[in-house]
Amino acid sequence: MPNTTLTKILICWLLGTVFFRIAAFAQVTPPIINCIEIKVDGILIYWENTQTCGAAFDAHEIWVSNSENGPFTKLTEITDAMLTSYFDKTSNPDQKWYYYMITNCNGVLSTQSAIVDTDLPQPPNLFAASVISDNIVTLTWQPSPSPETKGYVVYKEVDGVLIEYAIINDPQAVSWQDTNAEANLHPEAYRMAAFDGCNQFGPNSGTLHKTIYLTATTEDCDDDITLTWTPYQAWGTDLLEYQIIKLDTTTQPPSFEKIATVPVTQNTFVYTLANNETYACFQVDALYKDNVSEANSNTVCAGYFSANGPEYMYLTRISVNEDNDVELDWVLDTQSPNNKLQLWRANKNPNDLVKLAQIAPPLAFTPEMSTIDDGAETDIRSYYYQVRHIDECGRFDTTNIGKTIWLKGKDQFNFKNGL
Repeated sequence: MPNTTLTKILICWLLGTVFFRIAAFAQVTPPIINCIEIKVDGILIYWENTQTCGAAFDAHEIWVSNSENGPFTKLTEITDAMLTSYFDKTSNPDQKWYYYMITNCNGVLSTQSAIVDTDLPQPPNLFAASVISDNIVTLTWQPSPSPETKGYVVYKEVDGVLIEYAIINDPQAVSWQDTNAEANLHPEAYRMAAFDGCNQFGPNSGTLHKTIYLTATTEDCDDDITLTWTPYQAWGTDLLEYQIIKLDTTTQPPSFEKIATVPVTQNTFVYTLANNETYACFQVDALYKDNVSEANSNTVCAGYFSANGPEYMYLTRISVNEDNDVELDWVLDTQSPNNKLQLWRANKNPNDLVKLAQIAPPLAFTPEMSTIDDGAETDIRSYYYQVRHIDECGRFDTTNIGKTIWLKGKDQFNFKNGL
């Protein structure tokens, strides 16, 4: 009869061994290949150890192929757990090669590492350069597909030359802000590239992303504002349209209103100020073909900046003197530019005012002013009066409307008079 106790011990030992190996396999991770340097006589591979397995460490295996899809052959085994580089003298450095690594811990193999080729890291897909404020530009991109990427370099065009402008030490980053931009003065232009663990910079992103530079012009005494902007060329045929955005700067934060869309072949737009507007602020947004993504321009404000009239003016007295002439007094703001003053009059309806005379400002300009209407027939009717200031663009400011008193008398019975 078999020894049941011994049998149970053997079964438990076998199960425990299998469980340990399965558990160990689940915990074994491969090295991370940081970079590959091409030398004249070979290829130098650098990696980062993620675990050494302690005493159970057998080797790091390096596998190589001249095709990303394989087949791969084992190049070597690194039995020193502390090593982090290997010089491959068997692969031709003039050809493109692909490598991955596996860790062997006591016969349990890790999963393979990411496959890294001998090319420099591919650039990120720089997507947009968008103006956030006059001195802030946001870049957005899709990360580099190269697994050895350790970060990105931003190139900026300064005086027509691309310079290394910023380093981003995060391979997963997808945006960055240039907080020293001058997007309100000119287009800002950028490219990007990726770098690996050996600080080797790969090729740049190619397409130069220039921010949209928006300007606004007006003519004297003209209500039209002409917007002109530089085209957003980086998207090519993926550019859907331009959107004209009007900003309400009276709210905090400012509110935005889309007032028009224009085709990609157009880079000007004319906005006409409403009757109650003296100026307006704008930005132009380039819209991507997904109908969601945008690249914004800088913000500009422009408007009707002719000399303003008086801040205040109002009639203080209208009276008929003994000669039946009408005397008018008014107060005028003398701190503001004053161009032309006119006296307007109506007979019956204050809505029918017509210009009666031009009023010359006195040489010594004082707030209290007066004039006389000596052509009024005050004995047969009353009159409405208003003083108007006409600015250099033909706009006018007005006083209140005043009215003379017409007193009519009538004799009545028993020596009485009626008014």
